[in-house]
Amino acid sequence: MFNDIYNFVQGLNKKTVFLILDINFFLTLLLLQNVHVHLHGCIADSKYEDTYHKIFEAFHLAFAST
Repeated sequence: MFNDIYNFVQGLNKKTVFLILDINFFLTLLLLQNVHVHLHGCIADSKYEDTYHKIFEAFHLAFAST
């Protein structure tokens, strides 16, 4: 399995690999945003809401700066 993936990646040029990584990065960002919204719904009355909000704000800033 690993060899198949390795050979596939070796056959690609670097632009394609970076495109795949960018797509995965974007999908990860979408997932984090969905988790963010879900957590806001779950912890709206929680004493930890401010902490979670700060953590996700840091994620948003990190993704926006790349």
